[in-house]
Amino acid sequence: MGATKWGILGAGKVSNDFVVGVHTLPAEDHQVVAVASRSQDRAKEFAEKHGIRTAYGSYDDLVNDKDIDVVYIGTINQEHLGHIKLALNAGKPVLCEKPLCLYPTQTQEAVSLAKNKKLFLMEGIWSRFYPAQLRLRQELDMGTIGDPILIQANFCISIPAEAIFHGGVIHGLGIYPLQLANYVFQDTPITVAGSGHCQDGVDVAVGWTATYSNGRAAHLFVSLTVDASNEAIIYGTKGHIKLGQLCHSPTQLTTPKETLDFPLPKSSMMGNYWNPTGFSYEANEVRRCLQDGLLECPSVPHVETVNLSKWMEVLHKQIGTLHSEH
Repeated sequence: MGATKWGILGAGKVSNDFVVGVHTLPAEDHQVVAVASRSQDRAKEFAEKHGIRTAYGSYDDLVNDKDIDVVYIGTINQEHLGHIKLALNAGKPVLCEKPLCLYPTQTQEAVSLAKNKKLFLMEGIWSRFYPAQLRLRQELDMGTIGDPILIQANFCISIPAEAIFHGGVIHGLGIYPLQLANYVFQDTPITVAGSGHCQDGVDVAVGWTATYSNGRAAHLFVSLTVDASNEAIIYGTKGHIKLGQLCHSPTQLTTPKETLDFPLPKSSMMGNYWNPTGFSYEANEVRRCLQDGLLECPSVPHVETVNLSKWMEVLHKQIGTLHSEH
C-alpha cells in the first residue's frame, strides 16, 4: 500500500491541527491531497497554508474525489452525522472528530450505515493512541498498582462554550475523562450520576460519578469556566499512577517508581488547540486499520462509541441542558 491519501472535510481550527499532525509523518505513508469548505476562498486559503494541492468549495466534490483514500471530518458537532453519511455514501472510509454524533440515535445510525456499506468508520478519540496512554495500559496490565479501583480526573479550561464546542462542555470535554475511565477499567459504567451548571441552556461545568462493576468508580469533572490541573490519577490496591497535565493528550506518566516523558513530534506549524502534532498517532492508527482491512478500530470500537454517546445523553438529561434532537 502506498501513502494513505487524506481528504479534509471542513477547513476550521481542528482540521488545521489535524493536518499539522499528519504533516509530521513520512510523506511515503501519509499525504493530505484535498480540503473542502463551503467557501471556496476559505478552502483555497487552507490549502495554500498547508501545501495541499486541491481545494474544493463543495463537500460533495471532496467525497467524490477518486484520489482520496479516507476522509477526516472536522466540522462542528451538529453537522457530523450529515457529513459522515455524505462520505460513506460516496464510498469513503471516515475518521470523524469526537463526538461522532450528538445523540445516541444518530451515533447508531452512523455506525449502522458504515457496517452496511462495509466501510471503515472511527470516532476520533485521539487519546487512545498517545504513547503515554499506551504505556498506562502496559503498567495496568503488569499490575504495577494492583487492581485499579478509583479514578479522579478533570479537564477544565476557561473558554466560551458557544465559541468553541457548539453544544457545551459534556461533548466538548466530558468525553475525554469518561473514555479514560472506560479505558482503565476496560468496562462501561453501571450508573452515572452528575450535576452541573448551565448558561443559557448550555452546559458549562459538570461533575459526575461513574460506577463500575466490582466496586470501582470514577469521579470526573469538566468545566469551561476555570483553568485546573487537568491531571488524571488512577488509584489501585498497590499504589497509584498519574497522567500528567492535559490528560486528554498526555505527554507524561508517573508510576510508583518513575516519571516518564513522551515528547511530541516537532512541527514549525502553529496549532489552535493543545498538542496538535499528537494527531499523528491517530492518523497512523487509521492507516494501520485500512491496511489490515478493518471496518472499525479495535481501540475505539463502535460499541464503545455508541455507549459513550448514551452516557453523555444521560448526563445532559440529569443537568437539564437544552439538548434536544428535534
